[in-house]
Amino acid sequence: MKKHIELLELPVRFGYKHGMVSELYFHNHDETWSMNVKRSIVNMLQLNLHKMGRTDETKLERYENVRDVDNDYFTANERTIEGDCEVAYTIIKKKEDVTEVTKSVNFNKCTRRPLTKYNFRYLTECRDCKETDYFEPSTVYTYLLEKEGLKKVEVNSVYTITLENQPVMKTEVRARMVLEETKEIRHEFEWREDKKETLIYSNEVEREIERFYMEGDDVEVLPYRHIKDKVEQIRIIVDEIKELKENKQEITHLLSRLVSMFRMCTLEELTMVHNKIYMHVDVRIQKLIEHCYSIAGTKNTITHLLKHMMEMRHHMHTYRIVHLLKSIQETPYPSPKIVDELVRFAETEVVRRSPVIRQTVWLTIGSVMRGVVGFTKDEMLVREERRELKNRYLHIIKREYDQAETIYEKVLFLKSLANAGIDLSVYELEKIILNKHEELPVRMEAIDALRLLRESMPRKIQSILMPVYQNRLEQPELRMAALVRIMHTLPRQPVIVQIISTMEREPNQHVAAFTYDLLNSFVHSTHVCYKKLALEIRPLLEMTRYVRGERILTSTYKYMPMFTENMLTGINRDFATIFGKNSVWPKELMMSMDTVFNGMWNK
Repeated sequence: MKKHIELLELPVRFGYKHGMVSELYFHNHDETWSMNVKRSIVNMLQLNLHKMGRTDETKLERYENVRDVDNDYFTANERTIEGDCEVAYTIIKKKEDVTEVTKSVNFNKCTRRPLTKYNFRYLTECRDCKETDYFEPSTVYTYLLEKEGLKKVEVNSVYTITLENQPVMKTEVRARMVLEETKEIRHEFEWREDKKETLIYSNEVEREIERFYMEGDDVEVLPYRHIKDKVEQIRIIVDEIKELKENKQEITHLLSRLVSMFRMCTLEELTMVHNKIYMHVDVRIQKLIEHCYSIAGTKNTITHLLKHMMEMRHHMHTYRIVHLLKSIQETPYPSPKIVDELVRFAETEVVRRSPVIRQTVWLTIGSVMRGVVGFTKDEMLVREERRELKNRYLHIIKREYDQAETIYEKVLFLKSLANAGIDLSVYELEKIILNKHEELPVRMEAIDALRLLRESMPRKIQSILMPVYQNRLEQPELRMAALVRIMHTLPRQPVIVQIISTMEREPNQHVAAFTYDLLNSFVHSTHVCYKKLALEIRPLLEMTRYVRGERILTSTYKYMPMFTENMLTGINRDFATIFGKNSVWPKELMMSMDTVFNGMWNK
């Protein structure tokens, strides 16, 4: 505590002209967290009464004398601790020598913000739900000016998560600063003259933590090096869990604390936990510790867990390894080093001897690859050069695919490639889809492997699959699979017109019935993300000359939606059967499920 106070007492120097803050310099021995506290205080002093950077008036009106106006309103671009954003000023003269100024930040007009988003990897933005924002930040400053200048500042910052325009979670920060006295301090300080800082919040600490989670002990700075008793704290938490024999709410909180502690650990500390704690508890607690490693999802915990799996390969059940690997693919901190660890693990004996584990490992590898190079809604502080990684990951999976000897193996690596969601893979997948010498199940799986590219390159998918769907010389199963993937790109009217025209002239009863059922399902779907598509399909489908037959054993596609439109939330289940030419049994059964929570789509 004493050290913290000493750091907070270190000075800060900054430029202050016309009420605007610039060029911050901190003491040589200051730390990032302390500098951010000082930034928050200096930020409260920024008051742009000279309307610099004004955005709501012409250039000729920007330099008017504000002291001649009692009440005023204007907007301007301003750098605050929360980013480079547009702010709105309202000036009201209360008394002869008293003026109140209110400043609010418009977070919809920011060019830069110190923002991160984790665990959004599996979400896409609903095209028809964009007007609804689940995350609403607001910051308001209130300044009181008297004859001698700025007397008091208050700030209220609220970050709210909303559902149906109602707040469900929020964080609120209030601060107040009052001028009591002024005095001069004559003292020489050691400044960081070579490092000029800005007013924007520094996320250097968060960046170091994120890099440690993603790269492990190979980082330059170990952010938790000052915490010396991590292993002992883990022992205390484990002992508390051991005393709770039933699955009570307390165990959930203890589990969360245990995961947080594991994320702080180096590989050496995790080895100490294994030797001093893991080896001396019963099987129930051992499984819980293993589960915490996988949930933690850092480079160190994953490396330690994979090593543990190899050492315990003769004693750990297959289902247990599969369960842990599925948890690993959900890591919030995917990185190239974690991918490399998993690829090395895929070459070990524990994977080679079990087809089930091998399948799970490669599906996990693909999923983690997507977190590194895929098109996702996550916003990380540590950003990798994606182009080179995309090529390398595509080469890794393609090499395995080329070496595959069975249809099962080819399908497995196509599923891994699908999980990776690499946009460059579209060209390799196109070759497989159009290769008529390839096995039909492999070609169909290649079509399905386009599923995660529907948002980033919908037109490319349509350009590949529309000729497949319209080609009557292709297998009916392949054509129907292509149509499903086309519709999930949410095509516009010209594409829909072509699909209906093909359906009307289609001689194959299965393809025609499947097309009609699929389009009809979209028309009657209550899925909020399909609303606009349904409006485009409905009039075209009502005017079609096609009449669906009543044959029972025919290809079909059905939706089973459950949605609340005003909350933009719900669940949707898809079911499809695809029949071929030469069997009464369906060639393929498809089931999928997607959810929408307040406009964010998880498919």
